[in-house]
Amino acid sequence: MGGVSSIVISELEYAPPGADQLFFDVSFGVAPGEHAALVGANGVGKSTILKILTGEYECDGGDFTVNGSVLSMTQDVGMSRPTDTLREMLIEVAPTHLRTAGRALVAAEKALADGSDDGMGYATALGDWGDMGGYDLETKWQAAAQRSVKTTVDDFSRRLVSELSGGERKRLVLDLLLTSGADVLLLDEPDNYLDIPTRGWLEEQIKTCRSTILMVSHDRTLLERVATKIVVIEGSGAWVHGGSYLTFPEARAKRQELLCDDLKRWNDEERRLFHHMKIMKQRAAQNFKNATKANGAETRWEKFVAAGPPPPPVADQHIHVRLRGADAARRVAKLDDVSVGDLFFPFSDEIHHGERVGLIGPNGTGKSHLLAVLNGVTPDEAEALAMLSSLAKHMLWLIPLGIFLSWITQFAVPLASLKKVSGGEAIRLALSAIGTNIPALIINFLCLVAVMILTGIVLMIPITLISVVFAGSPMLANVLVIPLTALLSAVIIALMCGNMLYAYREVFGEDETTTKDSEVLI
Repeated sequence: MGGVSSIVISELEYAPPGADQLFFDVSFGVAPGEHAALVGANGVGKSTILKILTGEYECDGGDFTVNGSVLSMTQDVGMSRPTDTLREMLIEVAPTHLRTAGRALVAAEKALADGSDDGMGYATALGDWGDMGGYDLETKWQAAAQRSVKTTVDDFSRRLVSELSGGERKRLVLDLLLTSGADVLLLDEPDNYLDIPTRGWLEEQIKTCRSTILMVSHDRTLLERVATKIVVIEGSGAWVHGGSYLTFPEARAKRQELLCDDLKRWNDEERRLFHHMKIMKQRAAQNFKNATKANGAETRWEKFVAAGPPPPPVADQHIHVRLRGADAARRVAKLDDVSVGDLFFPFSDEIHHGERVGLIGPNGTGKSHLLAVLNGVTPDEAEALAMLSSLAKHMLWLIPLGIFLSWITQFAVPLASLKKVSGGEAIRLALSAIGTNIPALIINFLCLVAVMILTGIVLMIPITLISVVFAGSPMLANVLVIPLTALLSAVIIALMCGNMLYAYREVFGEDETTTKDSEVLI
């Protein structure tokens, strides 16, 4: 490893947009070669700190320094975009210069495929990828895939992320990072999605890794075996336990006890100073000579209160889960010769009420697929639902586009059809009319929103009924819901186009051609 690796964080502050401050006094350091773990309750900002260190988030205050080369891994790596290729997934965990070159290469390939690039952009991106060391990186990918993936990966640019199990994706990325030789590794939940043998492999890899590691994990066993320092995010700041996780619970209990004692002593002292101040003021009221002492007592009390109390002990989280439901039948599920593709052989079993069944096995053997089947969703249906969800997300931009086009239609169509204006001139005049009639259009827009809400409420009744009736078949429910959603959109567009008459009457007034013809007839 080249260079000196270390992490130094001083009085770090961060508040999510539109939310309360998450923390404002986080300070700690990680020495070269240390394997530190960030621990704390859910929602205290552990993953946020890693994202600040990688530059994904910008802190609101404080300072931090990360020396040396840095590689990072998010907890959902490879999970959020299953339609990406393996190359796209691995590019996101590559060093910064290779990440930039890799993204440019992927974009150039897509531009070449859709005809928007004549080949020059692709040639340039391919040359930059090679000059930056991209081909050497691909060799490392291939070696890591041979060690980590169950089936052979011949082409990273064509094989989809969804073709690997969650555990296989995670192990592939971890294999690359832990053998990269990077000075600093930032790992968010590295043990997620891993089976039992792979967790053992992860422990050994971290133990032998010479990189400085800062990781977030809730796995007590992993922390006990690999963490050399525990950084605890509690309250508004952080404190450090220099030992292993084995001694952490005892250390935290002692710290909680000390915090309670400190807070009690502070409260006792505050009450003593306040009581002394009151006595001196009473004496000053009886004898003016005591006024100076009374003022001094009041000043001491005010300074003490202004300094503030010590941090209070952090209350432990107590989560109570209460499951309700009638024990209508002893047998909850029956499996007869169940199999999913060629992932595992057919098997039969029964699951009874009150049982807690653990589904274990190596990564890539079909555990998630089996749960999907038990939920009534086949693997093909799950992939189709993911594609529908992605399509719906990317089509949201059609809503503001439809509203803008309706405004142009409201002005341009009457001009073109009734005032006998050419199409181009009508659009030009329509855009000009939009700029000069903003108040009327705002009222128009608010009316459309009200209509959309009312129409949505009406359509939600059959949509809800469909979802309830076909709860066991999400694919069929979505097939029925999508046309209803399309109907809603069609109704809204029809209502927007129906406002043309309003625009013609109220904005442009009565048509001159029609008036002249009427006069001739008279």
